[in-house]
Amino acid sequence: SEKLLKDFCDHLLQQKNICFVTTKELERPNWQPPFNNGLIILNLGMHGDEATPGIHLTCIPYARNCKRGPTVQPSISRAFTGMGYPSTWKEKLDENGNPIPKKDRNGKTILNEDGSIRYQKEPDDQGVLDWIEDQKRWIQKDMLKRYGWEREYKGSHPRGNLSIPDYKVARAEERKQEIERQINMMIVDFAHKV
Repeated sequence: SEKLLKDFCDHLLQQKNICFVTTKELERPNWQPPFNNGLIILNLGMHGDEATPGIHLTCIPYARNCKRGPTVQPSISRAFTGMGYPSTWKEKLDENGNPIPKKDRNGKTILNEDGSIRYQKEPDDQGVLDWIEDQKRWIQKDMLKRYGWEREYKGSHPRGNLSIPDYKVARAEERKQEIERQINMMIVDFAHKV
């Protein structure tokens, strides 16, 4: 397993839109990665202290030639789009299936340049998740070829695959529902005592 993961790390570092950065590069004020969009790896560590060995990857999504704001930004969407894994967005719908207008901080509906209503958007397909699945397929193929090992699918969580911000929102909603359940139980318990 550890040899397989080491080879996977080598595979990552051979990709044209991924580079590893050390303090040597960071000390050079004009250093730039050798690509316009990709991942700058700060730390790539393998661990074998759990039932399943794994790797931890700390990286910065890097996007150059941005049109709004600074020309260089840490943009996940732009980085992965430049790597061939674009994200797509869809209009966010209310409970009746109608698009939800985007509002400014004062609650006023935001309009597009042509005067039409601008609607809220949500991720439809996230390129970063597609990239992760491709990396998993690479490992799966290598495992099967070398050792005859099949990938074990443990199933997925009811939340599905979420980005970190979406995961945090989903976890907060779960905690809120659990607290509401506990409060309701306390109210019922109190009502029985009274």
